[in-house]
Amino acid sequence: MDKDTTKLVRVGIIRNTHGNQGEVLVSLDSSEIRFKNSASQVWLGDNPNHASLWNIENYRKDKDSVYLKLRDINTIEEASFLKGLKVYCNYEQLSSKPWIVFSGYQLKSSENGTVLGKIIDVDLQNVQPAFIIETDSGTEQLIPAVDELIDSIDHDRRIIHYQNPKGLFDED
Repeated sequence: MDKDTTKLVRVGIIRNTHGNQGEVLVSLDSSEIRFKNSASQVWLGDNPNHASLWNIENYRKDKDSVYLKLRDINTIEEASFLKGLKVYCNYEQLSSKPWIVFSGYQLKSSENGTVLGKIIDVDLQNVQPAFIIETDSGTEQLIPAVDELIDSIDHDRRIIHYQNPKGLFDED
């Protein structure tokens, strides 16, 4: 899998080592993150453009953490060098939409390309998830996080092209 053709999203950060065989503990950005059973690779680094590909030997999830065993990391000492690195995965490796991975993405109108705001958080407390965006005027607004309103996602530029339902942004 070529990194240039993948769509990487941050899923967590390596917090600590675990066990004697080089396993690491990854704190997930959200307990809503679910991996497909076929997940076999992750990228580690400070940002997705400068992350290194690692093959997964095995993993197990526990609430908002993942215990991850990477191929070629076999000791506590080797695993300790990975502490603090951000963990990215290909968006296609996720089995459900973890809306939280879109924090920091810019929301643009699909109709005319105007910037609607920047996603600063995600409200997962209600039945319907919602993006919390900050508009250019500095106000916060809740926007429904639903597939039907998202036309496309540009992971490289961190932009979501969003259908703007009439009246959502107080337009005339």
